[in-house]
Amino acid sequence: MDAETIVKEYYVARKGTNSIKWDILEEAYGKPDLLPLWVADMDFQTCPAVLQALRKRVDHGAFGYSVVPDSFYEAFGAWERQYGYEPPKDVIRFSAGVVTMLYRLVRCFTEPGDSVLILTPVYYPFRKAIEENGRAAVQVDLREEGSRFVIDYEAVERAVAERQVKMTILCSPHNPVGRVFTEEELTELLRIFARRGVLVISDEIHQDFHFDGHTQHCFVGVRDRLREAGERMPEVIALTAPSKTFNLAALGFSLAMMPDEGPRAVYDTYMKALGEPGVDVLAATAAEAAYRHGAEWLEGVKSVIIGNHRRIRKRLAAECPKVRIMDLEGTYLPFLDLRSVVDVAHPSKPPVRIAGSETNADMADLVQNRAGLAVDYGEWFGRNFAGFIRLNLATHPDIVDEAVTRLVKAICD
Repeated sequence: MDAETIVKEYYVARKGTNSIKWDILEEAYGKPDLLPLWVADMDFQTCPAVLQALRKRVDHGAFGYSVVPDSFYEAFGAWERQYGYEPPKDVIRFSAGVVTMLYRLVRCFTEPGDSVLILTPVYYPFRKAIEENGRAAVQVDLREEGSRFVIDYEAVERAVAERQVKMTILCSPHNPVGRVFTEEELTELLRIFARRGVLVISDEIHQDFHFDGHTQHCFVGVRDRLREAGERMPEVIALTAPSKTFNLAALGFSLAMMPDEGPRAVYDTYMKALGEPGVDVLAATAAEAAYRHGAEWLEGVKSVIIGNHRRIRKRLAAECPKVRIMDLEGTYLPFLDLRSVVDVAHPSKPPVRIAGSETNADMADLVQNRAGLAVDYGEWFGRNFAGFIRLNLATHPDIVDEAVTRLVKAICD
């Protein structure tokens, strides 16, 4: 399926459909008429096979207690095989979402006051899951290297040792910097965490969005290959979901791959005490159909995203080179650098509160008041990243063009 088909047949107007992205702009940003490029979901209908499977299940009409069928595990395992790990049924655990699972894992495997490492800038619920549970978020900044970010291994090892880190939550592909980490990069991280006995939690929800020859690797697969070669390796839990890939976030369904028997037993005991809920039958139905039949549709969506990124890069280079766009190796969420436009180090006004988070007032004035855009701001992802914004390219090219036009007019006209 090509990009033109996706845009023509699957784009849907979501305003007025109780969409967080489109319908709570007044509440979140104080202005109802912004062009929304913030929440990380798509403006495309999910793939046809998912809709067909859901209709068939709904037409059956009975929604009594259900189990996840073996056919789901087979479909998911086959899908994951492309990333170097095929999880057996007994290592998979479910939750309503990856963020929900992060909160569980922080509480299950750490104690109040323990240190948990994150590589910033990073998806802000990571920090919230740590701090809202009374743990200490240890933030190590990724290092800028041209138009991409790289891992500062010395800083990671130093932080792990000095702060006695018990757990790390990683993001691969990385949101918001758009990196697809290489096997060599993941290996170096694993060796650091092995030396210090750090439990690795890897959020791989964006795994299916990798572009231009960049290869996505499941952390568990990399770890297992190193372990088989005789290296001492840390325990790893990898998280993913069909929600980003197939626009199914509202169905509330994610997976944790727990290959190590010790952590898996600890988690199961923890969940028994909470009274673990069952899996939503419609969510499982949709997920199986997506993993079994969604590859062709996904390739079309990825073509739209690649095209949107290229048109932004081309237009900014020609019309507003002050704005720097970082490489997009993975995710559909490019990171833009506006620090040459706004002096974030010397703000003219105190921070403003937007969508529940503090934001540089000068950036907000530029992006919201002058450009009319709703975006995610850099400091939401890490305290040292004011001056960046994150956009969402999983939408109609016309919306992307309008966003660039507004940004160029606000900055460079």
